[in-house]
Amino acid sequence: MGSCHKIASLISVIIPTLNEERALPETLAAILVQSVDSEVIVVDGGSTDRTPQIVEETSARHPRLQLLRTARGRALQMNAGADLACGEWLIFLHADTLLPQNGLTAIENQPEKIQAGCFTHRFRGESAMLRVLSWFHNHRFGLTRVIYGDQAMFIRRGPLRKTRGVPHSAHGGHRLRAEAAGRHPARHAA
Repeated sequence: MGSCHKIASLISVIIPTLNEERALPETLAAILVQSVDSEVIVVDGGSTDRTPQIVEETSARHPRLQLLRTARGRALQMNAGADLACGEWLIFLHADTLLPQNGLTAIENQPEKIQAGCFTHRFRGESAMLRVLSWFHNHRFGLTRVIYGDQAMFIRRGPLRKTRGVPHSAHGGHRLRAEAAGRHPARHAA
């Protein structure tokens, strides 16, 4: 993993994308406004919309943002981003998921014993169905310790290396198991 040297204070945010021009600008803004030492790697799987152009235009103002183009496949894209990442912490974020205002600080301040974690899932909006769905996502994590992408999963570089990257699942999604995970609130756009 990584052609760079590990940087202990750096957090690498990895965002796999495919045609995310509508959601991505708000997600990038929520990350780039945070003052924690971080890099943002958008890993595009062949978008046919303006997703790559949005990243290129935004990176002109934010040099810590970069675009990586790969083949399509969420886990494949996540692993390609992890290979490029230089941070000790890796955050895998869906393009329509917003980190909380101090989300990077919360990750940066995790004690050494925490190796992986996620944020509490919460859809934006007032729909009762969305609130119930978020409750189930969060309750499932509490029972199984399995982290899904909508929860903005974060993991230290070492444990991810031991698992040989993000696993590919039969349904095309991805998940990681946190043995000692911290949780913090995050918003998921609906």
